[in-house]
Amino acid sequence: MARLTAAKRRAEPKSVFACPGRTYPVEDDAHAILAKAIVTRKMGRGQMSRGEGALSAAKARCQKLGNPNISAAREAGATALKANADRHAANVLPIIAEIQKSGATTLRAMAEALNARGIPTPRGRKWEAMSVKNALARA
Repeated sequence: MARLTAAKRRAEPKSVFACPGRTYPVEDDAHAILAKAIVTRKMGRGQMSRGEGALSAAKARCQKLGNPNISAAREAGATALKANADRHAANVLPIIAEIQKSGATTLRAMAEALNARGIPTPRGRKWEAMSVKNALARA
């Protein structure tokens, strides 16, 4: 397919473009059929995963991809992460207080005690000094 410059694009009639808003240049139906055949062949050979194949097929159908309201989704995700961290910190703070009473004064010692008890961080990892500090800061 030849490169389409901005000037040539403006000169072309709308009928040469596909997808919503007529934005994607398609020379004819044979090109779209060929693109779908290539994807199918690559998936059959194992050169493309099912996810990549599904993405290519969605693009060929001119399906709009992605979340149309990404800022709201990002905000909701951040709120959920903060709520989970607050909830986990509230559950761990009594244990940290108990560890402090037993003589652990450094963040590193508290992290080692939490790891020895088998208590995971909110994301299921091992405790580090900074993760203990962050949990204490949430109190």
